[in-house]
Amino acid sequence: MLMTTLLHILKLSKKKLSQFLSEIPQSCWDVLIKWFFEFKTNNIYGNAFYKLMNHAFKFSDDINVSGLLSKMTLLPKMLDTVAEFCQNGVMKPDLQSQNFVFNAKRICFSLSTALSVITLICSMNSSLNNRKEKISLALKNWYKKVRAGRNSNSALDSSQTL
Repeated sequence: MLMTTLLHILKLSKKKLSQFLSEIPQSCWDVLIKWFFEFKTNNIYGNAFYKLMNHAFKFSDDINVSGLLSKMTLLPKMLDTVAEFCQNGVMKPDLQSQNFVFNAKRICFSLSTALSVITLICSMNSSLNNRKEKISLALKNWYKKVRAGRNSNSALDSSQTL
């Protein structure tokens, strides 16, 4: 019920998604993540959890996402749970374990996509900063040449007046 309510609020909210997601208290995230692992065979909850995490990775700020990943150890818990289902490297053939692994893969893919976008933006920013530095250096050099030209012209003017 809590998950469904959050997803409906996300759809209907007039606030920015990032603002709404940042207002979800840490204790709520704790409970949602705990339920994901506690009810790992519940495919309906797993799908809803994936939708919420997908929104969080896409629209939350870096502080909230890092909190989800580090403080609540989401990724290590997912790896441990998948390892429970895959004994000796072979996945149990039951549908319940396959559903959990499917949702875990989707969450990891969503995170991977979000990180790729962040990496792209950071590289674009560093590229822009490099361009700004080059332009700034070129302008400084040009300004120095102009000043040097003025100084030599003024020296020529003063020598001609003598």
